[in-house]
Amino acid sequence: MRSNSLFFFAGLSGTAFIIALVLGHTYLVAYKNGMISRIAVTGAIYQKILSLNLETVGKLSSGHIINLASNDVQRLDLVSIIDIYCFMLVIGLSY
Repeated sequence: MRSNSLFFFAGLSGTAFIIALVLGHTYLVAYKNGMISRIAVTGAIYQKILSLNLETVGKLSSGHIINLASNDVQRLDLVSIIDIYCFMLVIGLSY
C-alpha cells in the first residue's frame, strides 16, 4: 500500500513539474509573439502618420495617437495569451 502511494506521489509531482515547465515556456513564447505584433502595429501606425499630409496630421490630437499606440495595441498582447487557451481547447476536445 505504501509503495502505491509513493508512486502516485511521484507521478503527481512529476506531472505538476512538467506542466509548470511547459506552461512557462508557452507563456514566454506568447508574450514574445505579442510584443512582436505590438511593435509591428505601432510601426505601421507611425508609418501611416508619416505618410499623411500636414493638414490631416494637424487635425489629429497627440492623445488620439497615444491612445491608438497604447490601449488598442495592448490588446494584441492579451490576444496572444488567449490564443494559447484556444489551442489547448482544440487539443482537449480532440480526446
